[in-house]
Amino acid sequence: MLALCLVSIPKPAVALSIDDYFSYSLDTEFSRDELGEDEVFYATVDGTAICKQDLPLTVSNGYITSRIVAQHRGSDTEVTLKSRYTTTIEPFPNEKGEVTEERVVISLKFPHGSQPGTYDIVGELIEARVQSIFGFWFTVTPYLPSSEDMGSVFYIPEEEDEDVPLIGPIFELSSYMDNGVFTGDFVFQSDDDRCQLIISEDTLCLTEDGEPLGELIMFEMADPPAPPEGYEVVGFIYNLGPDRATFDPPIILTLTYSGLSMPVGVAEGDLVVAMWEELGDEWVILGGSTVDSGVNAITVPISHFSAFAILAPALVLSPADFTVTGLAVTPEEANIGEEITISVLVTNSGDLEGTYRVELKIDGGLEGTGNICLAGGKSWPVDFTIRKDVAGTYIVNVNGLLGTFEVMAAYPAPSTTPVAPPPEPQAPPVTPPAPTNWWLVGSIIAAVAAGITLPVLLRWRRRDS
Repeated sequence: MLALCLVSIPKPAVALSIDDYFSYSLDTEFSRDELGEDEVFYATVDGTAICKQDLPLTVSNGYITSRIVAQHRGSDTEVTLKSRYTTTIEPFPNEKGEVTEERVVISLKFPHGSQPGTYDIVGELIEARVQSIFGFWFTVTPYLPSSEDMGSVFYIPEEEDEDVPLIGPIFELSSYMDNGVFTGDFVFQSDDDRCQLIISEDTLCLTEDGEPLGELIMFEMADPPAPPEGYEVVGFIYNLGPDRATFDPPIILTLTYSGLSMPVGVAEGDLVVAMWEELGDEWVILGGSTVDSGVNAITVPISHFSAFAILAPALVLSPADFTVTGLAVTPEEANIGEEITISVLVTNSGDLEGTYRVELKIDGGLEGTGNICLAGGKSWPVDFTIRKDVAGTYIVNVNGLLGTFEVMAAYPAPSTTPVAPPPEPQAPPVTPPAPTNWWLVGSIIAAVAAGITLPVLLRWRRRDS
């Protein structure tokens, strides 16, 4: 009888909800509770996941994606402080009493034009999903609270702010320049809030022909050129114009990206900004860029206009590569019919997910198989349970790993029934003597007497002669 134990058998879950199995709570602490215009503050969010009773299906991990908004107490006006952040739950608690704690630090900033006053900070659920050990994802968004209070802060904007960005795809510059020189510090921002330029006072801005710059444009390219070999684009490509317009000193370009658009396995510190060089028909990677992972932005100085993009190194992901280790046979000696467990550890050392077939052979014969699906870099134990009804030594082979076990015959236990002692030996029966035959006795005596007397008489007769 063979059983392959890859996952636990689901238990009946009649009349049970997710609240009966699992609870998740947040504890938030802000780095500041009073802040002004353009001040960045941080929310440290500690999430605690608790398994209240054994899950019917083994879950490997999960994530919760939320946004953070601020609600003004006086006017009920709502502003977004963080459009998206994700908390990962790994390893996922599957057995009663298991606890997983995760911490994430989120940078927050009130948008320009926010009203002064006290704001209640609220986390709003976007999506929650969990993944089974087989790789399937399940949505659990309807079972979690749609929002959760995180605390409150007091916001005091400055009365005058010269750095309020000018928003739009096209900007007429005559109001901000004098003969090609900017008269103050200005911020120009695309209407999708993903591209921003900071131009300092006294910056000289000229067209390709050396004339004062009359307008500024910034828009997303509809048909951008392909990225250079070995890189891939993160986010969007923006064209800034007029093309070849120059700046002295350089101005500051900031491009933002979504954390979800980051390639798997690429660190944010590896991001770079590249400029499209029209004359050479090629991308040129710019130096001096700075990545702020807290706000998902990268900043770089530029001295003239062109198309700009965020690039990430393209990773070559290795296929799934499985190995089997740690063969264990327990016990190594067993009686007939006794349960024996054969265990191995399956590891996927590749980058990509894959499925692997595990085979158990006893004395060369196939006795059990199972398919296990593993993500890259993960391991999982596999157990076989067998019994043997014939005594002997058996050879185990699990995907090339060899081992042995011995099955011993069960001898009967000694009897406890008392044994009767052997009978005592008896003396042989005595035969009574036969009656005396006196006629026979007399004849014998007479014959003996004659045998003695006759020679004597003959001897006397000879003497007389």
